[in-house]
Amino acid sequence: MTRDIRTTFRTSDGFRQTRRFTTIAGARRYARERMGENFDIGTSYAVGMYGDTTLTVSGATLEELLGPEPEVEPEGKEACPCRRSPNPYADECERCGDTGYCDPLPPPELPPPPVDDDGGIPF
Repeated sequence: MTRDIRTTFRTSDGFRQTRRFTTIAGARRYARERMGENFDIGTSYAVGMYGDTTLTVSGATLEELLGPEPEVEPEGKEACPCRRSPNPYADECERCGDTGYCDPLPPPELPPPPVDDDGGIPF
C-alpha cells in the first residue's frame, strides 16, 4: 500500500532534514537510523536520549515508525504442516525445502505379501 509519510528530523545545532516516504518500512528504517535505540515518544514528536534530536511525522504514527518491530510471518510458512519445532522458521523443512508448502505424505509402502513355498499366496 502506498502512503504519503513525511518525517522531519531536527538537531539542537540547527540541522533540519525533511524526507518523504511511500512505505512504512522505508520511513521506519530512516527514523531508526536517526533516533538510534534510546528515545522517548511523546504525543507529537520523539526526543533522542540526550534531548538534542527530535523527530516529527505525518502520514503515520510515531509508534508505527519507532515502536516495537511488528511480527510478520514469512509468506507461505504457516501452510507447512511438517514443522514441529517451537521455532518452525529456524531450520529448513526437510520435505519441502523450506518453501512452506508440503505435499501430503504418501501412504506408507506395505511390505509384499508373504509367498508360499509353491509360489502361491497363503490364506
